[in-house]
Amino acid sequence: MKMLEIRNLTVKFGSREILKDFSYTFPENDIYCITGASGCGKTTLLRTIGGLIKPTGGQVIINGKKVIKPNRDAAIVFQRYDNFPWLNTIDNALFAIKMQRKVKQEDRHIAKLTLERFGLGDALNKYPRELSGGMNQRLAMAAVIMQNPPVLLMDEPLSALDPENRANLQDFLLELNDGTRLIIIVTHSDEEAEKLSKGKILKLEPV
Repeated sequence: MKMLEIRNLTVKFGSREILKDFSYTFPENDIYCITGASGCGKTTLLRTIGGLIKPTGGQVIINGKKVIKPNRDAAIVFQRYDNFPWLNTIDNALFAIKMQRKVKQEDRHIAKLTLERFGLGDALNKYPRELSGGMNQRLAMAAVIMQNPPVLLMDEPLSALDPENRANLQDFLLELNDGTRLIIIVTHSDEEAEKLSKGKILKLEPV
């Protein structure tokens, strides 16, 4: 069984057709990058895979199940971070787990290690308003990775970072690629796409 299949997907917003009869199979757990010109449907495709957009036609299938709404099989890191302003850094990272069950000491330990890897080890008790834009973006990434979804979707996740942090987190994403999850990243950078996916690049064309 393939992890993710997209079958004859069509998405319209009003009379505008964003994706038309699009099919693609992601054959293995690996990093894939989606590239293409602005407006060609990269973010729309990602949101449809995540169950946030209902397609006009066709279907998305994850682990043999049709995607009809957001679910735990896929989680999205958005281009525009959306951290909870009333929670500190470590509680933001643990929020999704807290919504499912009681947070354990082991969860807090894993969250601390994850945040340290994202360069946020000294900001565990700080609130989003006390963090820079780049730090908030890294926190949003850490919070989604803490959910450990089988399919990890990322929409320009490194765009707000300075070159050094961007390079460090590219390396971290490569470390995450251990064969246990499918990672799909939207990027405008051909160089980044090649580094992260090693040629597994899906280039979308405008409809």
